[in-house]
Amino acid sequence: MKRRDFLFTTLIAGFPVAALSSEDEYAPRYVDVIVVGAGAGGLTAAYSAALKGASVLLLEKMPKLGGDTFLSGGYFNAVLTPEESSWFPDYPPDSIELYTSQINQLAEGLNSPKLARTLAENSRDSLEWLKKLGIRFLPTPYHVYGGKYPRSFLTETGNGRIYIQVLAEACLSKRVQVSTNSRVISLIKGNEDNRIVGVIAQGPEGPSTVFARKGIVLASGGFGANSSKLREMVPWAADLGTDSNPGATGDLHDAVYAVGGKLTNMHFVECVPGSSAHENNPVRLDYNPRKFIFVNENGKRFVNEELPRGKISEAYFNGGFKRCYSIVDNQTVQEIQLNRKKNVYKGLYKNMVWRGNSVEELARKLNIPEENLFQTIQECQFDKQILTPPFWAANVVFKIHLTLGGVEINEKAQVLDELGKPITGLWACGQVIGNLHGKYRLGGNGINCAVVFGRLAAKNLTQ
Repeated sequence: MKRRDFLFTTLIAGFPVAALSSEDEYAPRYVDVIVVGAGAGGLTAAYSAALKGASVLLLEKMPKLGGDTFLSGGYFNAVLTPEESSWFPDYPPDSIELYTSQINQLAEGLNSPKLARTLAENSRDSLEWLKKLGIRFLPTPYHVYGGKYPRSFLTETGNGRIYIQVLAEACLSKRVQVSTNSRVISLIKGNEDNRIVGVIAQGPEGPSTVFARKGIVLASGGFGANSSKLREMVPWAADLGTDSNPGATGDLHDAVYAVGGKLTNMHFVECVPGSSAHENNPVRLDYNPRKFIFVNENGKRFVNEELPRGKISEAYFNGGFKRCYSIVDNQTVQEIQLNRKKNVYKGLYKNMVWRGNSVEELARKLNIPEENLFQTIQECQFDKQILTPPFWAANVVFKIHLTLGGVEINEKAQVLDELGKPITGLWACGQVIGNLHGKYRLGGNGINCAVVFGRLAAKNLTQ
């Protein structure tokens, strides 16, 4: 086994990390930087701070590292180079301005335009930074579901696990102290200027208090796995399935609010299609919005698949459909990344995917009206490139992918209070941020948000 693979396996299994203990005389009480959450954002912030010579403690509430990044599809949005833009003549040349405008368009006035530009400006540099660390991406970027441009770079593995593997090894190489099973339950205010000086973390043996000399970075994710908070904030979505990790419960949302931080957009969630409410390896055909359609149990298309993800899920839920399928042709299936394609073929034997040599045969297998499906595909087959048999369908169940509400930050990743002023000693990155995406999130703007603002947080707190 390669050293990297060994480190990754043991890290995920929790062997080289330990829970913070109130009784352990070796447990750190004072460090330069505390990072809360060990997904892509937290690992990035921890490693970046350690590179600057800071002593870093990384606290993760779950037994294993990874967060939502570990479960993600692995896409990373970044502004294209002029050469890359030339590969897509049907699109305008990419730029920071274009990327920023697309984020703001989907936000519908509910985000910080300055924050959107900060993400766009730093996206490419962060992508190259990840490459230098050893993460390999497919050369041609994608136009992903919920996106507006082919600027989504996909890892060669076709998932987000490689980010955790590489960043965790980087943290170990810089002697970042990692403590799993350590849930931060509150933030500690200092005596002067309302500075946040530390945290109280609950471990298996009780609570521990840890102080940070330079600052604290929140990378604790959203609350997609907290049904109680969903029922309070987004009641219509409370009973939906989720593909969030079990640790996504919004603990730090409450902790920040308790010390005067501002929360925003807490009533918005993003739902995406999956093969079932509880499928760990979802079978999906709906990767490229220009090459698939959604149909209901009557074989009728009910939405423009190039709309924002939120508007698509709204059309689905408002339609009251009993069933939903994504439809593609064989050429599109062959273009799917290898590991994902394997799941598609496995789905044939799990009654999650169906294949027909003709549209009519596919309709019979789906038990939907043949004439309706034939007419639906005829109307859009050239626009959607559904031309090459056999034709494929996957069962679609919409579930919560992430929550869009969270803390407000500025362009330096500093957490803001109710008056819009920075809370000294407190930074944030990733899904815990609430004023970046607004009402609808641009597809592919997940991991890059974590990495970009994780790097910025570490840079600014170590200056």
